[in-house]
Amino acid sequence: MKKILLGTVFLTFFAISILLVQISCSKSTDQSTNTTTQINKIVFAQFSNPTSVSFRICNYDGSAVQHLNVPLPSGYNLLTIHHPVLSPDGTKLFFVAVNNASGQRSIFTCDITGANITKIIYADAGLQEMQLGGAY
Repeated sequence: MKKILLGTVFLTFFAISILLVQISCSKSTDQSTNTTTQINKIVFAQFSNPTSVSFRICNYDGSAVQHLNVPLPSGYNLLTIHHPVLSPDGTKLFFVAVNNASGQRSIFTCDITGANITKIIYADAGLQEMQLGGAY
């Protein structure tokens, strides 16, 4: 009887240890991965002249065009070859601007409202071109 009781206790502890190993080795179902929802919007610039640019945002089908009020930093302008880009979540706008005095190109970002303009990339000296391809 004593051997049966010890065998039962031993098997119970063995089963519990296997269960703990399975729990500790199981894949986590943590949903904290960085996912973004596609906003189905495009952004574009309309130019009256190099210093007068108007950013616009609309749906993929061209409906619901909205003007984005983004004042360029002092001493900078845009060239027609530079295209603005939206962040995947649609909250930030990225664009290339050219320093009028030096001709140096830089990448800027701002909120979709035009606030918080920040220069994030300074072009190398003597660089003739800088293209903005996308934000991921």
